[in-house]
Amino acid sequence: MLLTHAQGVSSSLEDAAALEIFLADVPTSDAVSSAPSELLLQRLQQFEAFRLPRVSATQILTDPVVPGPEAAAKYARQEAEIRKYYSGPLPPTGAMPHSPPICQFFFGYDVRKEAYKVLEQAAEKDKPVETSAPVPSPPEPVGQPLAEAPTAAPVEARPVQENTPVPQPPVIQTRTFAPVEQPTVDPMERRLAEMEKKLAEMERKLAVLMKVTVSTVEVTSTPPQIPPAFFDIVPSAISA
Repeated sequence: MLLTHAQGVSSSLEDAAALEIFLADVPTSDAVSSAPSELLLQRLQQFEAFRLPRVSATQILTDPVVPGPEAAAKYARQEAEIRKYYSGPLPPTGAMPHSPPICQFFFGYDVRKEAYKVLEQAAEKDKPVETSAPVPSPPEPVGQPLAEAPTAAPVEARPVQENTPVPQPPVIQTRTFAPVEQPTVDPMERRLAEMEKKLAEMERKLAVLMKVTVSTVEVTSTPPQIPPAFFDIVPSAISA
Protein backbone atom coordinates (compact mmCIF):
# COMPACT_ATOMS: atom_id res chain seq x y z
CA MET A 1 0.00 0.00 0.00
CA LEU A 2 1.20 3.49 -0.78
CA LEU A 3 1.57 6.13 1.92
CA THR A 4 -1.19 8.35 0.53
CA HIS A 5 -3.57 7.82 3.45
CA ALA A 6 -1.46 5.75 5.91
CA GLN A 7 -3.67 2.72 5.34
CA GLY A 8 -0.92 0.14 5.81
CA VAL A 9 -0.90 0.66 9.58
CA SER A 10 -4.66 1.15 9.72
CA SER A 11 -5.31 -2.15 7.93
CA SER A 12 -2.96 -3.94 10.34
CA LEU A 13 -4.93 -2.58 13.30
CA GLU A 14 -8.18 -3.66 11.64
CA ASP A 15 -6.74 -7.17 11.14
CA ALA A 16 -5.81 -7.41 14.82
CA ALA A 17 -9.25 -6.24 15.98
CA ALA A 18 -10.99 -8.71 13.65
CA LEU A 19 -8.77 -11.62 14.76
CA GLU A 20 -9.61 -10.88 18.39
CA ILE A 21 -13.33 -11.27 17.62
CA PHE A 22 -13.06 -14.30 15.31
CA LEU A 23 -10.84 -16.24 17.74
CA ALA A 24 -12.56 -15.21 20.99
CA ASP A 25 -14.29 -18.58 21.56
CA VAL A 26 -11.63 -20.84 20.01
CA PRO A 27 -10.05 -23.04 22.72
CA THR A 28 -6.31 -22.93 23.15
CA SER A 29 -4.15 -25.86 22.08
CA ASP A 30 -1.96 -27.94 24.37
CA ALA A 31 1.27 -27.11 22.56
CA VAL A 32 2.62 -25.36 19.50
CA SER A 33 3.00 -28.70 17.73
CA SER A 34 -0.66 -29.63 18.32
CA ALA A 35 -2.92 -30.02 15.29
CA PRO A 36 -5.31 -27.10 14.73
CA SER A 37 -8.91 -27.69 15.66
CA GLU A 38 -11.74 -27.66 13.12
CA LEU A 39 -13.17 -24.53 14.74
CA LEU A 40 -9.84 -22.72 14.39
CA LEU A 41 -9.57 -23.61 10.69
CA GLN A 42 -13.17 -22.52 10.12
CA ARG A 43 -12.64 -19.17 11.84
CA LEU A 44 -9.45 -18.49 9.89
CA GLN A 45 -11.31 -19.12 6.63
CA GLN A 46 -14.07 -16.76 7.76
CA PHE A 47 -11.47 -14.15 8.73
CA GLU A 48 -9.79 -14.32 5.31
CA ALA A 49 -13.10 -14.10 3.46
CA PHE A 50 -14.07 -11.13 5.66
CA ARG A 51 -10.84 -9.10 5.32
CA LEU A 52 -9.72 -9.81 1.73
CA PRO A 53 -12.34 -7.63 -0.05
CA ARG A 54 -11.83 -4.63 2.23
CA VAL A 55 -8.02 -4.76 2.15
CA SER A 56 -7.94 -5.23 -1.63
CA ALA A 57 -10.15 -2.18 -2.22
CA THR A 58 -8.10 -0.13 0.24
CA GLN A 59 -4.82 -1.13 -1.40
CA ILE A 60 -6.00 -0.14 -4.88
CA LEU A 61 -7.50 3.17 -3.71
CA THR A 62 -4.20 4.25 -2.10
CA ASP A 63 -2.90 4.82 -5.65
CA PRO A 64 -4.47 8.22 -6.45
CA VAL A 65 -5.46 9.15 -9.99
CA VAL A 66 -3.70 12.24 -11.32
CA PRO A 67 -6.11 14.66 -13.06
CA GLY A 68 -5.60 14.81 -16.79
CA PRO A 69 -6.81 13.45 -20.12
CA GLU A 70 -6.17 9.83 -19.05
CA ALA A 71 -7.88 10.14 -15.66
CA ALA A 72 -11.25 8.73 -16.78
CA ALA A 73 -9.67 5.60 -18.26
CA LYS A 74 -7.57 5.04 -15.15
CA TYR A 75 -10.64 5.44 -12.90
CA ALA A 76 -12.42 2.77 -14.97
CA ARG A 77 -9.47 0.35 -14.76
CA GLN A 78 -9.15 0.99 -11.03
CA GLU A 79 -12.82 0.26 -10.31
CA ALA A 80 -12.76 -2.86 -12.51
CA GLU A 81 -9.81 -4.19 -10.51
CA ILE A 82 -11.54 -3.44 -7.21
CA ARG A 83 -14.73 -5.23 -8.28
CA LYS A 84 -12.75 -8.47 -8.64
CA TYR A 85 -12.61 -8.66 -4.84
CA TYR A 86 -15.01 -6.08 -3.36
CA SER A 87 -18.71 -5.49 -4.09
CA GLY A 88 -19.52 -2.87 -1.44
CA PRO A 89 -19.94 0.92 -1.76
CA LEU A 90 -17.06 3.02 -3.08
CA PRO A 91 -16.30 6.77 -3.09
CA PRO A 92 -17.71 8.60 -6.11
CA THR A 93 -15.62 8.56 -9.27
CA GLY A 94 -13.24 11.50 -9.36
CA ALA A 95 -12.99 11.98 -5.59
CA MET A 96 -9.68 13.66 -4.83
CA PRO A 97 -7.25 12.37 -2.17
CA HIS A 98 -8.11 13.46 1.39
CA SER A 99 -11.56 14.61 0.26
CA PRO A 100 -14.52 13.86 2.61
CA PRO A 101 -15.76 10.81 0.60
CA ILE A 102 -12.27 9.26 0.57
CA CYS A 103 -11.73 9.95 4.28
CA GLN A 104 -15.16 8.51 5.11
CA PHE A 105 -14.32 5.29 3.24
CA PHE A 106 -10.95 4.89 4.97
CA PHE A 107 -11.56 6.23 8.49
CA GLY A 108 -15.33 5.73 8.93
CA TYR A 109 -15.16 1.92 8.71
CA ASP A 110 -16.10 0.03 11.93
CA VAL A 111 -14.27 -3.30 11.63
CA ARG A 112 -15.54 -4.65 14.97
CA LYS A 113 -19.18 -4.02 14.10
CA GLU A 114 -18.80 -5.70 10.70
CA ALA A 115 -16.96 -8.70 12.23
CA TYR A 116 -19.76 -9.33 14.75
CA LYS A 117 -22.29 -9.09 11.92
CA VAL A 118 -20.45 -11.78 9.92
CA LEU A 119 -20.34 -14.15 12.91
CA GLU A 120 -24.04 -13.66 13.64
CA GLN A 121 -24.95 -14.38 10.01
CA ALA A 122 -22.80 -17.54 10.08
CA ALA A 123 -24.51 -18.71 13.29
CA GLU A 124 -27.96 -18.19 11.75
CA LYS A 125 -26.90 -20.07 8.62
CA ASP A 126 -25.56 -23.06 10.60
CA LYS A 127 -28.66 -23.32 12.82
CA PRO A 128 -30.36 -26.70 12.12
CA VAL A 129 -33.92 -26.62 10.80
CA GLU A 130 -36.09 -29.43 12.24
CA THR A 131 -38.89 -30.75 10.03
CA SER A 132 -41.49 -33.41 10.84
CA ALA A 133 -41.04 -36.73 9.01
CA PRO A 134 -43.88 -37.69 6.63
CA VAL A 135 -46.24 -40.42 7.88
CA PRO A 136 -45.93 -43.51 5.64
CA SER A 137 -49.17 -44.75 4.08
CA PRO A 138 -50.11 -48.47 4.25
CA PRO A 139 -49.17 -50.46 1.16
CA GLU A 140 -51.93 -51.37 -1.27
CA PRO A 141 -52.49 -55.07 -2.12
CA VAL A 142 -51.13 -56.11 -5.51
CA GLY A 143 -53.30 -58.09 -7.98
CA GLN A 144 -56.49 -58.01 -5.88
CA PRO A 145 -59.45 -55.64 -6.23
CA LEU A 146 -59.92 -53.20 -3.46
CA ALA A 147 -62.63 -54.30 -1.10
CA GLU A 148 -65.11 -51.81 0.13
CA ALA A 149 -64.45 -50.83 3.68
CA PRO A 150 -67.23 -51.86 6.04
CA THR A 151 -69.38 -49.11 7.34
CA ALA A 152 -68.46 -48.38 10.92
CA ALA A 153 -71.18 -48.48 13.46
CA PRO A 154 -72.11 -45.16 14.99
CA VAL A 155 -70.19 -44.48 18.16
CA GLU A 156 -72.29 -43.59 21.10
CA ALA A 157 -71.26 -40.35 22.73
CA ARG A 158 -69.94 -40.77 26.21
CA PRO A 159 -69.92 -38.11 28.88
CA VAL A 160 -66.54 -36.63 29.61
CA GLN A 161 -65.36 -37.58 33.03
CA GLU A 162 -63.71 -35.01 35.23
CA ASN A 163 -59.99 -35.24 36.02
CA THR A 164 -59.35 -37.05 32.74
CA PRO A 165 -55.74 -36.40 31.63
CA VAL A 166 -55.52 -34.59 28.32
CA PRO A 167 -52.76 -35.88 26.03
CA GLN A 168 -50.07 -33.26 25.40
CA PRO A 169 -48.19 -32.87 22.10
CA PRO A 170 -44.60 -34.06 22.12
CA VAL A 171 -41.98 -31.45 23.01
CA ILE A 172 -39.53 -30.78 20.18
CA GLN A 173 -36.10 -29.79 21.42
CA THR A 174 -34.33 -27.16 19.37
CA ARG A 175 -30.69 -26.14 19.48
CA THR A 176 -29.99 -22.55 20.30
CA PHE A 177 -26.73 -20.72 19.86
CA ALA A 178 -25.63 -18.28 22.51
CA PRO A 179 -25.08 -14.80 21.11
CA VAL A 180 -21.51 -13.67 20.70
CA GLU A 181 -20.62 -11.57 23.70
CA GLN A 182 -19.07 -8.29 22.78
CA PRO A 183 -16.08 -7.48 24.97
CA THR A 184 -15.86 -4.17 26.69
CA VAL A 185 -14.19 -1.39 24.75
CA ASP A 186 -10.55 -1.08 25.69
CA PRO A 187 -9.44 2.46 26.72
CA MET A 188 -6.56 2.25 24.25
CA GLU A 189 -8.93 1.44 21.39
CA ARG A 190 -11.17 4.34 22.40
CA ARG A 191 -8.10 6.61 22.40
CA LEU A 192 -7.08 5.36 18.92
CA ALA A 193 -10.58 6.05 17.60
CA GLU A 194 -10.46 9.60 18.98
CA MET A 195 -7.02 10.16 17.42
CA GLU A 196 -8.30 8.93 14.05
CA LYS A 197 -11.20 11.40 14.21
CA LYS A 198 -8.82 14.24 15.11
CA LEU A 199 -6.48 13.22 12.28
CA ALA A 200 -9.33 13.30 9.77
CA GLU A 201 -10.37 16.75 11.04
CA MET A 202 -6.78 18.06 10.76
CA GLU A 203 -6.53 16.71 7.21
CA ARG A 204 -9.73 18.49 6.22
CA LYS A 205 -8.43 21.76 7.70
CA LEU A 206 -5.06 21.26 6.03
CA ALA A 207 -6.73 20.74 2.65
CA VAL A 208 -8.47 24.11 3.07
CA LEU A 209 -5.29 25.90 4.16
CA MET A 210 -3.25 24.48 1.29
CA LYS A 211 -5.39 26.27 -1.30
CA VAL A 212 -2.90 29.01 -2.33
CA THR A 213 -4.15 32.11 -4.17
CA VAL A 214 -1.50 33.65 -6.42
CA SER A 215 -1.88 37.31 -7.39
CA THR A 216 0.45 39.49 -9.47
CA VAL A 217 1.19 43.18 -8.85
CA GLU A 218 2.93 45.32 -11.48
CA VAL A 219 5.92 47.07 -9.91
CA THR A 220 7.62 50.02 -11.65
CA SER A 221 11.31 50.15 -11.08
CA THR A 222 12.63 53.45 -9.66
CA PRO A 223 16.10 54.57 -10.79
CA PRO A 224 18.52 55.04 -7.94
CA GLN A 225 19.21 58.57 -6.82
CA ILE A 226 22.67 59.94 -7.62
CA PRO A 227 24.32 61.13 -4.44
CA PRO A 228 25.46 64.82 -4.52
CA ALA A 229 29.04 65.51 -5.38
CA PHE A 230 31.31 66.55 -2.57
CA PHE A 231 32.88 69.40 -4.57
CA ASP A 232 29.86 71.22 -5.87
CA ILE A 233 30.89 74.36 -3.87
CA VAL A 234 33.46 76.48 -5.62
CA PRO A 235 36.39 76.93 -3.24
CA SER A 236 37.04 80.57 -2.29
CA ALA A 237 40.48 82.12 -2.40
CA ILE A 238 42.08 82.67 0.92
CA SER A 239 44.45 85.61 1.19
CA ALA A 240 47.02 85.86 3.85
